Amino acid sequence: MNKRGVGHLEIILAFVLFVAAVFFALYFFSPVDQSRLIDSSLQYAKNGIIKNTTVGLIIYTAKLNVSAGVSAIAINFSSVPLNMNVKVTNSQGILINSTKSGSAVYLQGPFQGNDFITIMFCEDFNNTFMINPVQVNTNYYQIASTNSESIISEKRILELKEAYEQDYPYLKKKFNLPGRINFGFSLDFPNLDKIKSEKEISGQEVYSDNKEVKVLRLNNDIVSATLYVKIW
Repeated sequence: MNKRGVGHLEIILAFVLFVAAVFFALYFFSPVDQSRLIDSSLQYAKNGIIKNTTVGLIIYTAKLNVSAGVSAIAINFSSVPLNMNVKVTNSQGILINSTKSGSAVYLQGPFQGNDFITIMFCEDFNNTFMINPVQVNTNYYQIASTNSESIISEKRILELKEAYEQDYPYLKKKFNLPGRINFGFSLDFPNLDKIKSEKEISGQEVYSDNKEVKVLRLNNDIVSATLYVKIW
């Protein structure tokens, strides 16, 4: 009788262990969980890259009213952060010599009378123009519009590439990526130029995502590009 009871107990225990093993396999290897891991890892990687390479861009347009003989003017932008640099173009997109000191932007002519100009502010603009300061004269200009957006900075993409190559485990941790997930990225420009960081992929299945972005290049041009993100 006792032997029969022990036999039943062994059968029940074996069944419980079998069910536990099946549950473990379904939980950790189910296609649904794997798909969720891939989607979340791609999103974390893409968000981490964008967050660490994005800068703010503030854009003003202004109408000039400059008489002949005026060689330089100043415009006050008290609401623009002091750490932002400036780039100015005329209505034909031609660069106007400009510099920023405090809240004032100084422009050097020649000017085209009643032309519209675009004044852009960004922390990563590289501006080396030197213009002698003049007094702000609001009769020389009228602010027409203002707008702001976020763009990718080539300078910061290059810094991220350096961080990727120097301390990849730290970057993975910073982006909240699981230990078994690897990632890489590239920023592809229309002229076939690209910035790429990617570890060796040896036989793993690769998943990717991409996003069209605006990029501030090192020469101060703002261009369109495609950000590619991979995980494996």
